[in-house]
Formats: sequence, structure tokens, C-alpha cells
Amino acid sequence: MAIAYDSGIDAAAASASTVTTGSFTVSSTADRYMLVAVLWNDSFAGDYSVSSVKWGGSGGESLSIIGTATLNNTLKMAVYAKTAPTAQSSTVYAEISGSVARLAVIAMSYTGVDQTTPIGTPTITSPETNAPSGTQTLGTD
Repeated sequence: MAIAYDSGIDAAAASASTVTTGSFTVSSTADRYMLVAVLWNDSFAGDYSVSSVKWGGSGGESLSIIGTATLNNTLKMAVYAKTAPTAQSSTVYAEISGSVARLAVIAMSYTGVDQTTPIGTPTITSPETNAPSGTQTLGTD
């Protein structure tokens, strides 16, 4: 089966420590995989990190960290993933360790992804510019 985009959504909040997307649907198609990017502007005085990313709202299934990057001195990103997320219509919830100027989440689900080795080795780089680089490949089933 070839990898196919299933669905996705994004959400953002200002002066926040949590953000929840609107509801979107992860289909019941085989070999599901979810990727979530959490981005925040750390221009407030703290050095914050992501404390929780969940599928199914604040009490839902936890996602695992894949990697982090600092895109410049204040813009940071963390990427999370979940193999075989529950097929349902629900939300993605992200929480950070303190209130930040801007918090955003981008969630995407895919089908046809190898469930044993869904991704290769992450190659997220952290250049001190506004142009991040890096690649990631999803494994086919």
C-alpha cells in the first residue's frame, strides 16, 4: 500500500501554555500514522519545552517525541508522532511548560505507513537562521 495523506488541521494561540485543534478525523484505513509539529515563540523570559502532546484531547493518547529544533533564538519546534492512532474524530492537545508569546500546532495523519519502522532517522537541523532545513522519510508498508 502506498503512503497517502489522510487528514490534518492546525491551531494557534497567543500568550498561552496550551493549544487544542478543532476536531478532525483519522480514518480507519490500515497502517495509520500521525505527525504533530508544535511551534512556539519563546520571546517571553522563559526557556520552555513541550510537556504533553495528545490525540483525543487533554486526556487522550500520548504521542512520542521525534526531535526538536531551534529555528532562531526564540522560535522553537518539537515534532511528535503516533503509530496507529485511534481512528476517530477528535482533537490534538499540546501543552508547554509555561506561557509563551505564540503557540501553534500542526497535525497530519497518513495511511499506508509501515507500522514497525514508520520513519527513518530524523535529520532535523537547527541553523541560526530563519530557514530551517532537514528531511524525513516515511516508511512504506
